[in-house]
Amino acid sequence: MAADQPGERIAQFLEDQLFRPVRADDPDRHPPFKRADVEAARRRVAREREIVLGAPSASAMVLAFHEAAERSAATELEELLRTLGLPTFGAIRDELDKLAAELAVTAEPTPAGQIS
Repeated sequence: MAADQPGERIAQFLEDQLFRPVRADDPDRHPPFKRADVEAARRRVAREREIVLGAPSASAMVLAFHEAAERSAATELEELLRTLGLPTFGAIRDELDKLAAELAVTAEPTPAGQIS
């Protein structure tokens, strides 16, 4: 997690709105045929969490989140989360962008276009 205050606020927002609810979801609250999907979603979101929260700055964290949102849509993680009734990357993207703007954090791509 970034050590700067904007980074801490962004990280906390992402934890509260997406990462913690997905990680805390109890597979037993779902029908037996969906429990493997819950576990898969939890693992995949945990990987994205490591990437996003491991970013070195608030700007890099926002950029990493945008990249994670694109990956989640491309790999059908977004639809899986939606089907399971869990928060999605797309559902919080606008709120994250508003928070970043309030904190004067911009997510500028690196020359290579990616941070990871």
